Amino acid sequence: MRKHVDTLILALLTVITSVVAVVMAYYDMATWLEAASFVTGAICVWLTVKESVWNFPISLINVTTFCFVFFFNRLFADASLQVIYFVLTAIGWYMWLYGGEKHTALRIRRTGILEATLTLASMALITAGYWRLLINVPAPSPSGTH
Repeated sequence: MRKHVDTLILALLTVITSVVAVVMAYYDMATWLEAASFVTGAICVWLTVKESVWNFPISLINVTTFCFVFFFNRLFADASLQVIYFVLTAIGWYMWLYGGEKHTALRIRRTGILEATLTLASMALITAGYWRLLINVPAPSPSGTH
């Protein structure tokens, strides 16, 4: 019984947030592209909770529309983050459909020390690179320097 109530609440929240996005676009409080981004995001959350493979193609649409929204508003760091999400979603979709090695089920495991170290080092280098790039690109910034 509890699972049905949770599903109903999640579906209701998805519908409500989607209606809000469409109404905002209708009254020019948001663009239709922003509304589409918001609606696909809400649907993605619902599909992820439902463990549906349809989460992946909807998510690809979501991150693509958000990439354009951010790019057109000169929020280049946010736009580039959507590219990363697109790649990770595509990889996740492939892994979901085809599993692990030799098309077997994926096994959850702890990250090894080498993998964790390489991931942290990569994150630090990419963050430093993005920071250097973005301070030289005229775009909206909290400091108001551009």
